[in-house]
Amino acid sequence: MGTLNIHTETQITTTLFNQLCTKEAKIAVVGLGKEGLETALYLASKYRVIGYDNNRDITTVIQQKKDPNKKMTSTDFIGKDFFATSITNLLESAQFFIINKPDNNKRNLPLSKSTTAVAKNLKIGDVVVFQQTKNLKREMGFYIALLEQISGLQHHTDFKTAYTTKIISENTLNSDQKTIESLDTEARDLVATVIKNVTAFKVIKTAQKIDTNTIAHKIEEALKLQYPSKKTFNILLKGITSEKNTNNIKNSKAVALYMALYRKGNNVKVQDNHILPSKVKAACGIELTTSTSQCFDAIVTTVKHDNYKTITQNNCKKNSTTQTLFFDQLGNRK
Repeated sequence: MGTLNIHTETQITTTLFNQLCTKEAKIAVVGLGKEGLETALYLASKYRVIGYDNNRDITTVIQQKKDPNKKMTSTDFIGKDFFATSITNLLESAQFFIINKPDNNKRNLPLSKSTTAVAKNLKIGDVVVFQQTKNLKREMGFYIALLEQISGLQHHTDFKTAYTTKIISENTLNSDQKTIESLDTEARDLVATVIKNVTAFKVIKTAQKIDTNTIAHKIEEALKLQYPSKKTFNILLKGITSEKNTNNIKNSKAVALYMALYRKGNNVKVQDNHILPSKVKAACGIELTTSTSQCFDAIVTTVKHDNYKTITQNNCKKNSTTQTLFFDQLGNRK
């Protein structure tokens, strides 16, 4: 009694990941020093994130979209689902915690304070990650015992832990590096998936210089993370010609991308007002869609037409939902 079997553990971690993606669940980044704030804003591009620090002066500055450490700029806050607080009780609404090593490098007491704050708000099914820890493997027993003692919960059975050897950020974390460790395989895989999902969500740049099969694979990989229950996807390509502002379709990379996605069984539709539908049909058998109210799992800009340079998610409201992924292959927008 009280021991979860592997199937149940897998269900719990999968459910938590899905809830994070749909923003039903929240991530709490505890400690908003140099690395903490960077991690919080990075994850907030995809998830709903609470940034917690017990220093009210720090959170007050961050609430004004300013970085007390002068590392991040106001533009780094744009489009991020993030808020900062010094109110410990608000951590109760989070299910995935990331505890940061403090900037002052005093190890035990400050990290114990952060761990205590999390422990007071820990619930069954939660995951706790200790970030940027080189020697914490030897100390994990102490912090896990602290979590158990204060929360009254049991490690592995009620909550899971992991730790990273590098900070979670756009600049310092390669999703392929083995930077995550845990005694619990499910916890390690969950943390890796949460991070990788943000990486997959990033813009794919310079598409014309990348093999289209690689691009198609990256798009499908991101879609599988976003929609775990789906095997095929509805995808809208914006642009089909080989060059911007022309009706030339010969050697079009967009056609190659269409074929790569279509061969995987996906429902792919194409829009391009620079070329006649009959010309596209005759050249490659693709039916252009002039207008549609269908909602897509992904919308991909593929050609550098001038009228596509200003496309934003707001322009595509009738073709998207809150879960639709946008891939900007023009490389000129975040």
